[in-house]
Amino acid sequence: MIYMVELGLPDMATARAFFAWYEGHVRNLVRVPGLRTAQRLQGDDGTAEGAPDFVQIYSVDGPEVFASADYKAVGGPVHREVSEWSRQFTHWRRNLFIGADGADVSAPGFALGESVRLRDADVAGGDGLWLRCVGLDGTTAYRALGGAEGRALRVVTGVITAPV
Repeated sequence: MIYMVELGLPDMATARAFFAWYEGHVRNLVRVPGLRTAQRLQGDDGTAEGAPDFVQIYSVDGPEVFASADYKAVGGPVHREVSEWSRQFTHWRRNLFIGADGADVSAPGFALGESVRLRDADVAGGDGLWLRCVGLDGTTAYRALGGAEGRALRVVTGVITAPV
């Protein structure tokens, strides 16, 4: 499954402070059993109507990860540090996806600096990797990663995995 977190921050100074904290936070998250990888993308200008400023893409084993004590100890909306930061977000959406055909999928692992298009739709169709939303906030029915249409995001971190 793919877990995506989209959020906006009011200004770049806040964004720099948030991501300085988030770098350590995400390394704790990928240590949670069932949460395998993480990678961050950033909107090119952060000003497009409805476009997230940042998207974090995770590979997860399933929705049970978010109910686990291990996850709740380091993440989620009720975690103290996450909750404190969330008061500064201009928007915050959390969605869980499977393949549009119902198949299990993992986050693709994009190259650092790559431009990736993200498109939401009521039905799947067209190019890109189509995903169906199956949980959490449910802010879109389908989402395409890649393809020729959609919001342009730039990959700003390599794939982060738990140390072995």
